[in-house]
Amino acid sequence: MFQGARGLLLISDPTESRSLALNALQEIFRLTPAELRVSSALLEGFDTRKIADDHRIGAETVRYHLKSVFAKTGTSHQAQLVSLLSRFVERG
Repeated sequence: MFQGARGLLLISDPTESRSLALNALQEIFRLTPAELRVSSALLEGFDTRKIADDHRIGAETVRYHLKSVFAKTGTSHQAQLVSLLSRFVERG
């Protein structure tokens, strides 16, 4: 879909409710369903322990998924990733 693209422009109304554009993230960064769940929870403000508890997985598993997401998105810190993810929200 976006092969060869050099940029992506997203326009949204900040007053409308928004959710993470999971299909776009999956298409652009090739994230797995588990990586999307962890990324979405991180964007909502949850820490790795809360994400692990909510999804009934170990904290190390969450960190494993985050490391994979970092590699796929070209980010290296959670704050960087959240900043990137915040650009991929859509109107609800």
